[in-house]
Amino acid sequence: MKFLYFTDLHYRGTSPRARKDDFPKALEAKLAEIFELARRHQVAAILSGGDDTDRPDPNISVLLRLADVLKQAPVPIYTVAGNHSIFGYNPDTLSRSILGVLEAFEVIKVIRPGESVSFKDDVDVLITGYGFDATVDVDGHEYRTPAEPGVINIHIVHGMLLKEAAPYGKFTLVKDVQTEAHVILTGHDHHGYGLIRRPDGKIFCNPGGVARLTASAVDMKRQVRVALIDVQPNFIDVKMIPLESAKPGDEVLDRSHLDAAALKEEKMAEFLALLDGQDEARFMDIQDIITSVAKMEQLPKDVVNDALERISRAREAAK
Repeated sequence: MKFLYFTDLHYRGTSPRARKDDFPKALEAKLAEIFELARRHQVAAILSGGDDTDRPDPNISVLLRLADVLKQAPVPIYTVAGNHSIFGYNPDTLSRSILGVLEAFEVIKVIRPGESVSFKDDVDVLITGYGFDATVDVDGHEYRTPAEPGVINIHIVHGMLLKEAAPYGKFTLVKDVQTEAHVILTGHDHHGYGLIRRPDGKIFCNPGGVARLTASAVDMKRQVRVALIDVQPNFIDVKMIPLESAKPGDEVLDRSHLDAAALKEEKMAEFLALLDGQDEARFMDIQDIITSVAKMEQLPKDVVNDALERISRAREAAK
């Protein structure tokens, strides 16, 4: 029995600043390819790791356009609620979000905590899920799911599961996850960690986000991929499939705004270094600045003299 997995579509009606192309059309092309892969490999269902939309409340035209695209799926699509799909990290707001409306249209099915979807053929497979909320990546409870004898459990979580520790934010490490699931599929981290088979036999997979929203160094180079999961009686095979519709980063991503920001930071650093200099010429520049500002603001002479005296004392102390 086979399943096709993708994550973090972030569908929206406009193009992010980092994109040079028509972003909605690019995503629609990727979905069309995903649907074709589902037909070719005769999968039982398409699974999503969440954040199917970039915000919970886009305009009606975006909702209708995405609904029309998702209706083309040859098999059911199952997802979990990502942080971009709900309001204020509150899963109780799902019903009034675009994802909730898409579920009402019956073009996608949301798996909530405690819910499951069963598939039976040569093997029994149970799909469970845990969407995003404020408790994700605190104590790892979202990755735990009860086991059923003789049933393969594929568990989808929209959590920041990582191979290595990050310098910021909440996250959970693959090595620390305690779970009875056979396969853990995650999203949220757009860069992904690919496929990890732990020594205990547990399989973890995040192929990376379908959407490239930024022109980061990683997104400029990474392949956009989906995962094909083949559940056999005695083995679970997972393959990464690059999407041919995803163009190279340098063709669709624009770094000019990042370069401009970097230049601004460089100039600011140069200016601060100038003010922080200790040689006489730079000290005189500071005096000129203070004198000029005082003149424009018509500050009293004693205030100006006090400021210059303080700078002089600070300069002497720094020597």
